[in-house]
Amino acid sequence: IDIASNARYSNSVLITVPMEKRKKATQNEEYEFSPEDEIEAENRDLEKVKNLRAELKECTKEKQEYLTGWQRAKADFVNARKADEQKNADIKRCTQEEVIQEFLPVLDSFDLARGNKKAWDKIDSTWREGIEQIHTQLLSILRDRGVEVIDQDSVQFDPQKHDSIESVSTVKKEDSGIVASIIQKGYEMNGRALRAAKVSVYLYKE
Repeated sequence: IDIASNARYSNSVLITVPMEKRKKATQNEEYEFSPEDEIEAENRDLEKVKNLRAELKECTKEKQEYLTGWQRAKADFVNARKADEQKNADIKRCTQEEVIQEFLPVLDSFDLARGNKKAWDKIDSTWREGIEQIHTQLLSILRDRGVEVIDQDSVQFDPQKHDSIESVSTVKKEDSGIVASIIQKGYEMNGRALRAAKVSVYLYKE
């Protein structure tokens, strides 16, 4: 018996000596291990291994729960940040659209004034050129902010950009659905219509 370690190896199995038997060993009494002692020691060791495995399993489970919780919190934070950024972008876009829409009647006034060519030509040329320059500058500012004019005719009618207020008969079948003329200009911002153009559209009739 190894008194220092209070244990011995028997058939490659670590045998732990119980406390009461350990006292006998310290009194220099030789102790013979019985098969029952070995089985009891093996059972105790197996129980320890079983408990250690259970603890390891529980620790692994807790670690996975913490990891899953952290990943979920991180994903929620990223999604919340993206949603906040999108909300701010939408607010900014809506604000810009509202401001620009207030300028559309001003642009319409320019178009009406120049639409009466006879009266427009009678205006002093210097004054007329100044008005046209102001109009050009205003359009340039709007274009810098993504605003484009919808004023093309002879294109396919697009319900997102055009508002048909009258039809024009045509004997050409291929012209049906084509914008015949622009009655009032429309405007779009970054591909999104601020105001549809009022147009006349060709309608085929036999």
